[in-house]
Amino acid sequence: MLKDQISFHALYATAHPRLAEALEFLANPATASLAPGRYEIRGCEVYALVQEYETHEPRRFEAHENYIDIQFIASGEEKMGLADLADLTVTEAYNPEKDITRLEGKSKNDFLMTAGDFMVIFPHEPHQPGIHPADTPVAVRKVVVKVAV
Repeated sequence: MLKDQISFHALYATAHPRLAEALEFLANPATASLAPGRYEIRGCEVYALVQEYETHEPRRFEAHENYIDIQFIASGEEKMGLADLADLTVTEAYNPEKDITRLEGKSKNDFLMTAGDFMVIFPHEPHQPGIHPADTPVAVRKVVVKVAV
């Protein structure tokens, strides 16, 4: 897991061959105002999902096998829970079409994600996005870039 402000994106460009392209997409000021939907950056190897929603109570964790998630908060704020795979119980087996496993358990670490923050989440890192930062829902505009491993 890597967490930082998007203004420092260049520091992480060498962590994975396609990571630089994904982070440059997020660092472009125009990205934050894209309409919700899917945007191809490099076909199915690197693509973005622009989302708008309200935060919620903690839900199940998710983990991926074939994609790195880069979650970027364009506006609003949310809490993101992370845990170790060994500490969680699988509640929904891996779905290869959606590249997702659903898990339950307690968060090991919670991070506050505010506008301008990004987090790189590798496949072995279960995460719990979209959680209320306090006790009430908050409107969030997020861009999730999926990077094939």
